[in-house]
Amino acid sequence: MSKAIRADFDEVTRALREAVAPLDGACEAVPLLEAQGRILSESVAAQFNFPHFDNSAMDGFALRTADLPETDSVKLPVCGIATAGHPFEEPLPEGSALRIMTGAPVPAGLDAVIPIEKVRVEDDFITFEPAGLRPGTNVRRQGEIFRAGEVLLTAPRRLTRGDIGLAASLGYAKLSCRPVVRAAVFSSGDELVEPSDGRPLSDGRIYNANGAYVTLAARALGIDAEYAGILPDDDAVIEARFREAAATHDLVICSGGVGPGDCDFTAAVLNRLADLRHYHVALRPGKPFSFGYFKEAHTLILGLPGNPVASATSAENFLRTAVEALQGVHEKQLVLTARLEGRIKSRAGRRDIVRGVLKTAEDGTLLFTPCPQQSSASLLSVSQSNAAAIVPEEAELLQAGDAVRVVIP
Repeated sequence: MSKAIRADFDEVTRALREAVAPLDGACEAVPLLEAQGRILSESVAAQFNFPHFDNSAMDGFALRTADLPETDSVKLPVCGIATAGHPFEEPLPEGSALRIMTGAPVPAGLDAVIPIEKVRVEDDFITFEPAGLRPGTNVRRQGEIFRAGEVLLTAPRRLTRGDIGLAASLGYAKLSCRPVVRAAVFSSGDELVEPSDGRPLSDGRIYNANGAYVTLAARALGIDAEYAGILPDDDAVIEARFREAAATHDLVICSGGVGPGDCDFTAAVLNRLADLRHYHVALRPGKPFSFGYFKEAHTLILGLPGNPVASATSAENFLRTAVEALQGVHEKQLVLTARLEGRIKSRAGRRDIVRGVLKTAEDGTLLFTPCPQQSSASLLSVSQSNAAAIVPEEAELLQAGDAVRVVIP
């Protein structure tokens, strides 16, 4: 059994990215309504110029700027109307205007649109001040947003609603996506009992929170994660369940009982079946972390801490890194800067993840207030928080008013 490697947060993250390769497997054409969160495997290019044609950027009146006299006020007759999907196709007399709606084609020869709120309408005439009207005013020119052949969605990327809406506007009904990562999630610990309404706990037992939390954290990363239950204290059963999971999944996750110092059945079996790297990460919560590959199936295995908040922290960081590596993407997490309300004690050489509430002050400043309870044994702080502060390795004390880096888990 290998000894634990002492490493900082960034070292473990780099080790994961270097060791975990993207999944092999056939890509598939996925219907748009099923593609959100999937990983795009082929870049998407525009099939036409956009806009397709010159069109109006707002409701108003289209006209020729060359027809406008150099006066403070202009009066023009209105000789027709164009709406979206219903262009005006008759010749427009010189010195006249066309009622036009947003998105409607601007007829050839007309080169500006004056907004309806800037004109006075009387019968079939409009009166307005022409100052500021130039060729192109409020007209969206053909191809000014993008041109045919231009790559608009670069693979690989995790598809968002915006990406899918853009693809729909380009005429795509399906997108080529990488295979979905399949994961099995186990919990380990003699003390664990599955949640059951009204069921009392005997001495020394606790309800299993990690199974639900880690499974949902994995699903939030766009993978097909199933909860596989608590591993029993039976060497043969544990081995059979690990072998089955490794043979049918791309990733196996186990919280608790995996590290080199653990003496339970899970650690013994797992260290026999897999080549594992065990880490003591300079991180609180979340010090113990292990990863490696099963020897036979070559399926990735992640070992998370048993304490619920430590497990959650590892899932939000190391599980995210591992899944992104399997998906072939590297997404940088958004980091905000907030002003600290309260104080945070830490220890030099260790990164602390502190749960708390992020809010906006009246002047627009972001404020971060740590939760009063930061115990790694209870998910209370995770439930009561909407953000987490990252206390860097060099900090020992952050005071009220200090700037602090904050992420949304």
